[in-house]
Amino acid sequence: MIIHQPEINRENGEICVSSRIEMENSTPELPDRLWFRFPESYSKFVSDRSDGFAASMLLLANYFGKPLQVRGVISPRLAYGLQEYQRIFQLWMPKIFPLVDIRFDKLQPLESTGVQNKIGLGFSGGVDSLYTLRSHLPQDQKIPSAALTHGIFIHGIDIGLDETEIYHSLYERYARLFQGFGLQLLTLRTNVVSFYQFRVNWNYSHGGPMVAPALIFGKLLSRYYISATNSYLETILLGTSPVTDHWLSTETLEVIHYGGSKNRAEKIIALGDWPAANQVLRVCAAPVKSIEFDNCGRCNKCMRTIVTLEIVGVLDKFATFERPFRYLDFLRWGFLVIPLPKYGKQILKLACAYGRIDIALPMLLVIILGKIKKKGISLLFNHLSKDVLYRMKRRIYGQQLTDTS
Repeated sequence: MIIHQPEINRENGEICVSSRIEMENSTPELPDRLWFRFPESYSKFVSDRSDGFAASMLLLANYFGKPLQVRGVISPRLAYGLQEYQRIFQLWMPKIFPLVDIRFDKLQPLESTGVQNKIGLGFSGGVDSLYTLRSHLPQDQKIPSAALTHGIFIHGIDIGLDETEIYHSLYERYARLFQGFGLQLLTLRTNVVSFYQFRVNWNYSHGGPMVAPALIFGKLLSRYYISATNSYLETILLGTSPVTDHWLSTETLEVIHYGGSKNRAEKIIALGDWPAANQVLRVCAAPVKSIEFDNCGRCNKCMRTIVTLEIVGVLDKFATFERPFRYLDFLRWGFLVIPLPKYGKQILKLACAYGRIDIALPMLLVIILGKIKKKGISLLFNHLSKDVLYRMKRRIYGQQLTDTS
């Protein structure tokens, strides 16, 4: 895979930073250019370096098992970090992300004198990013150099490029939220998901693309917060984690994974009495988004958030959920979907702490059913694996094997 020298063009009132992505024997469905588009007023922030493109494309090169050649200028610190970054994913998932050779045409450190030293946050409107926002507001942050100045709201990742009306509706609301605290929310569009879609699980591959906008804003930011999905006690294999994110830093941009000291339920409790979160919280994972309501109230992420808010007693404060808590929805979610064990245990513990036995008992049963289901699938897989292995031996060694071989 070759990442060609990025180009900066003005198109229809936007600044487009793009790079041609050349793949040997590439599939016809793979785009030939990776692009990031910004409002034209951001032109003074944007860099034509290859840093953001290399961070975005590395795991795709690993997936295809192709050497990665980065043309254009790249940070020596990032180049070093990318080597370790791919080693981590190779250790986690060696079959999906084998190591590849990375070649850099031109290593050149960034000059700190040209950076405005602003502090950024990747913002989505979800529990994690709202928690990071509240923790770094200028009026509350005790360390001024850690206080936020900017957020980045990306169009093309969890909100599809074809969902323009939904994105702009959310952006206007989030921008007002940021302005109310004296902050600025930046907007951009990108087609990076189309490179990974139907190829690599986005849960594993989104880290580099999430940091890429901050790297492209090389003249603006000196620190960038990535909000933790899990607590440090629950760290699992994900595209963003305290193990990987800092390896995407440069000489002038420090990438920080923040919020791992609290789990999801604890963050929701922390946001429960914050009016700003009450009006904008968006957690929905439904593939079809609604303009009228930010959350469908039925999907897995919506339901675990609704249940947590109900236990704490603040659900009625949140205007972004269409309907109130209903036991029928809770039971359907618990017994049909069966949430991830870590979230089920968090909700069970919280329900017990708040005396909500009516939620704790069904949740305990859901957790037990989940373990039975997992054990049953495991036993079935082991049985099938042994049967397949036996059939392979029969093919190799002939009929001399008996059924007890």
